[in-house]
Amino acid sequence: MSACVYPGSFDPFTLGHLDITERAGRLFDRVVVLICTNSSKKARFLHVDASCDAIKDVLLQTFRNPDKYVVDVLEDNKSVVDYMAVHDDLFADGMNIIRGIRDASDADMEIRLFEQYKWFANGYAGKIEFIPLIAKPEHKALSSTLVREMTRMSTVNPMMWPVPDIVRNAILAKTR
Repeated sequence: MSACVYPGSFDPFTLGHLDITERAGRLFDRVVVLICTNSSKKARFLHVDASCDAIKDVLLQTFRNPDKYVVDVLEDNKSVVDYMAVHDDLFADGMNIIRGIRDASDADMEIRLFEQYKWFANGYAGKIEFIPLIAKPEHKALSSTLVREMTRMSTVNPMMWPVPDIVRNAILAKTR
């Protein structure tokens, strides 16, 4: 069985993330959406548990295939490569890392990140594959940061937030 991991903070999970997840599902038998904490960012907008539950619900509602689309949380002080090594039965056919690319600056950053993954590979460097998926034109300007800013603006109707309905409801529950 072929599998990939799609790591990110997903804070919050956007329509762009959903699109990348769907497209990864066309390439692999199993897609693990791996929620990672980012030490360079401030506190999470949505708690990890709330994000995990919302993303699971979105993927189940959208794809109706709980065996193909899995959501997991990366433990603190662990790398994506550590995660794949622990789940080596799932990644026996290759350690495939999916990343969404919106523009050239994303591409540069992701290439540097991929090189860093190899530093943490502990003997797995030759097994790691980096699979960039280019954002669709309608998602090129979309980011979790943009969504967080939109939620802070009282003039932006929540129905305009570029997130799945389940995520919108989680955000609204948090802000009430």
